[in-house]
Formats: sequence, structure tokens, C-alpha cells
Amino acid sequence: MHGIISYMPGGAQKSLSEALDIPSFTNNECDIHVCTDICFGNVSCGGFFISLMGRFALMFCSRHPKLQRQPDIRSTHTQFYRPIMAAKAPIHMKVHVINVAKLCSALRVEAFQGDPPKICTSMHLLVTDLTSAGITVATGWYLNPPPFQVNLQKLETDDDPRWICYHPPFAPNGWHRAHSYVRTFVPVDHSRGSLNAGQWMTPGWDCEPLGSPIRQRPAKWTNSMIPFALDMNLIHYDYDDLFADAFGLQRHKPHTSKAVNSGKAQRLARQQGSNSWRASSQDGFGVAQKFINTTLCSSVEIKKRLPAEGVRWLYLRSELRHVKNSQMDIGSLLFDENMELIAVSHEVAQVTHSDVKEAPRSRL
Repeated sequence: MHGIISYMPGGAQKSLSEALDIPSFTNNECDIHVCTDICFGNVSCGGFFISLMGRFALMFCSRHPKLQRQPDIRSTHTQFYRPIMAAKAPIHMKVHVINVAKLCSALRVEAFQGDPPKICTSMHLLVTDLTSAGITVATGWYLNPPPFQVNLQKLETDDDPRWICYHPPFAPNGWHRAHSYVRTFVPVDHSRGSLNAGQWMTPGWDCEPLGSPIRQRPAKWTNSMIPFALDMNLIHYDYDDLFADAFGLQRHKPHTSKAVNSGKAQRLARQQGSNSWRASSQDGFGVAQKFINTTLCSSVEIKKRLPAEGVRWLYLRSELRHVKNSQMDIGSLLFDENMELIAVSHEVAQVTHSDVKEAPRSRL
């Protein structure tokens, strides 16, 4: 787990769109080989798996005579019982219709793995038509504190001096390879150990494994990717400082975020002409962190449908709200390029020191 990571030229990752493809199925069941590129260690990323289950549910709805007019997910509540080991046996999914109604309908999706099959995850979700008209009121609510000023055109080339780009390198055996799917931009003064993180995000899977974007057809965020995007917050980048006091560990200096420090190292390597600048950050993202978090449950509310063609930019604001007895609560808000609210999420996770738990294991 803490071995040497091989950053191999040409080892391109599978795109997020490809990873969310659902094979053909009949009735209400499907077998899926989960993408091994979107993992933390050997375990599939929770946000990605929520996206995958939602995608399967919507494909089922598109074939159901009573659900075809409800093409959007309104909300999901996902419970994780044991880790999804992407490289092992395929996942067997089942979807059940709980209730069909005019405004929204309820379904349940279950995912099993192993021999004999054991339930890994279950999802309760509501489907609807998000374009249906209804009562709309301007409440005066706004994001507080407001995000820093930004020029998204300059962000695309990392030329906005107020923001720094951090894009983890991709390696097939890298520990944090799920994070390589996002190019993250954070304020240059983002502090280490902050309980509140705001970041602009653009797809990172349309890039060379160690270098710059491939500009043939820039990738975009689509509706099915929203749960994955909500899971890509910056807070866990600085767990070592967040939980230092609880374990009697020394805090790091300087007090800027690991993402900022790594982004500056990447920018310098790029300016010096390196073709492998994403591997130049020396941030330890090739190995496990001292602290590991395992998602126990996650709730997502979708407020607005993204355009059919997708969008290049999303803004994510996340807040670590509560940590007690190794369980923590993270709330997140997701906005589009015009700062219109797209989705809201709440995650409950178990955090453990890696000396106690080298990898997530089920106790069921």
C-alpha cells in the first residue's frame, strides 16, 4: 500500500463518461465491472459509485412505461455497508419501484458483490422532471462568505493570480487516483486545516496522465456526474493537520493548504518546461494518508438540471461541520458557472488513523 507508484507515460485513464456507461440489461438487474481508475487504493470512490447507481436507475426509468416522463433524479440517500472492491468480482445491481406518482416516484437500488453475494450499498431515490414549473420565490439567500473573484477564462490556463491549480497525477496503482479526475482551483491564501473549502473544478480526465489537457474535445460535467463532483472536496487534503491535536501530532508549516503548496510546485515545474509537471508536486498522493475516511452514508438533493451538452466549470463549497467519536459530517453546495445552485449534499464518514486501519474493511 505504501509502495512505489509507477507514473507510466501513455497510461491514460478511462474517461468519467466511459466509466459511467451501463451495459445492456433486461428487467431490473445488471452486472457491472466497476472502473478501477476511480478509486482510493483498492476501494471505489463513494461519490462515483453513487453516480453509477443513479445512472443505472435512470436507464431503468427510461424503459419503464410509467416512469419515462420522470428523467431526472430529485434526491438520493445512499447507505454504504462494506467497501466496493473495484478490481474484484463485478457488482450486481437491482432496482425496485417503491411508488409511482405524478410529481415524483420512489425507487430503491441495491448493489451486491462477492461469492456468495453480499450487499455493499443501497440507495433510495426520487425521480422527477426538474423542468416542471412550480412556485419560485427569491429568498435573498447568498453564499457566505462569497467566493473570491475569478476569471474562468484565465483559470483554464492557470493565469488568474488569485487562484492556483492543483491537478493530482494519474497512475494505475496510485492511492488517490480518483482525485486525478478533477482539476481543482483554490485561492492562493487557502489555509491548511481549514474547515471550509471553496474551489472551482473542471474535468481532469481529458489530460495526459502527468501533464496538460488534451484540447481535441474538452470534457464537461453532466448531470450523472453531480454526486461525484460533490465528493471531490478539499477538506480531506489536510486531514493530517485537522486531526493533529487528537493524536498528539505536530502541525505543518507553512500554514497554507497542501493543495496550494502542491499547486505552486506544479506551476513552477510547468513554467520550467516539464512535460510531467503533475508528478512534480511531491505531495505524497501516491501513498495512503495518515488518516482514512470511509463514507457511511450520503444524501444528495438536485436543484437544477445541467445543460444537455454539459458545463466546463462547477464551484464547490464544502464545510466540515462536526467530528465526534471518529464520525464526521461534511456539507457541500454545488454551483454552476453563473453561481446558480445545482445540488446540496450531506455526508457522514468514519475517520481512522492508518496505523489502526490500513484499508477500509467491513465489520458486518
